[in-house]
Amino acid sequence: MGRYFTSWRGFFIEAIVVFLGVTASFFLNNWAHKQAEHRLEQRYLHNFQKEITANQQLLDSIINNEQQWIRKSKDITNWDATTLHNDSAILLLINHMGRWDKISLSSTTYEDMVNSGRLQLIRNDLVRRAIIEYYTSMQEMPEIDYIMREYFMNRILPRVMESVSISERQLTDTSFQHKRSMHNLFMGYYSIRTSRLRLYESIFQWGDSVLSLMRRFEPSAFDDEPANLLESLLQ
Repeated sequence: MGRYFTSWRGFFIEAIVVFLGVTASFFLNNWAHKQAEHRLEQRYLHNFQKEITANQQLLDSIINNEQQWIRKSKDITNWDATTLHNDSAILLLINHMGRWDKISLSSTTYEDMVNSGRLQLIRNDLVRRAIIEYYTSMQEMPEIDYIMREYFMNRILPRVMESVSISERQLTDTSFQHKRSMHNLFMGYYSIRTSRLRLYESIFQWGDSVLSLMRRFEPSAFDDEPANLLESLLQ
């Protein structure tokens, strides 16, 4: 009986040891996994900080250019014989209307996170939502640029070509500047350009919000570049 009890006690102790070993291994693996996720999150946040900062610098330049365009285009909103009184003024305005900056903001980091299903790695809800809003608003840029370009090329330019001699730099239709239909076309274009500027300003504000939230909740994103992304995945 004593030998039987001793045998079972040994089995029990061995089972306890195995259980503790498996449990410790589980918690250790879980801790290592969370550490790897944290390093990966920090890597992505660092890339977001770099990408958005670069986008902000580009947007700031474009917004300044567009604001100048709006200021110089006030003649469009005051269309009359006193503001557009000669061929040179008309041609200058048309030339000004055909100038715009092409812009392409980077969204590589966001697309990588979305496509890989890792967006939830960003644990701070405020930061994650602001990032989503920022990159979602950027998706409207190609559409408004397309609308603006098509409006100018397909509606304004053909009408202008009917009334302006580019080679001689003068109007061939002397009533051109007084036509209400032309005024309305130009006003439509002015409205599109203004909407484009408002969109760019909105994206810029979202970018500022993301960076501000990151400085508050994720200041390490502004530190020196962390370990290589592949190392973060493997460790």
